[in-house]
Amino acid sequence: GVQEQIQFLASNSLNTEKYDIPRDNGTDDFDRDSALSILSTEQNALFEISEAERRLKQGAYGVCEECNVPIGMNRLEALPFARMCVQCQQKIEERRPRFQPLGSTLNLTGESRSTGEGRTAADDQAE
Repeated sequence: GVQEQIQFLASNSLNTEKYDIPRDNGTDDFDRDSALSILSTEQNALFEISEAERRLKQGAYGVCEECNVPIGMNRLEALPFARMCVQCQQKIEERRPRFQPLGSTLNLTGESRSTGEGRTAADDQAE
């Protein structure tokens, strides 16, 4: 399953000692970044699935977290762990800065994610 893939990537994908192939630092960096990206994607998917299960147990599955309106069946079929209806998700994405420093994306600082820094789609349309 997904957890086994994560464990494999974390333990084996970054180990190149078993291969007798000359490598350069750029290749190693690329391989490491690729493996970490896959690992991050898999962890995000596990988190979203876990949250969807929590909402299901609480009776809140399929209800938009922003406007409390039922999420459309087509959206739930396409994205079973959807937290918001299409309209609310679009509003969130329009407000989100297009380019953010990594720390703000992961919210590692504990601060609010919407600091007003960076460019949004609305900024580009206004120009």
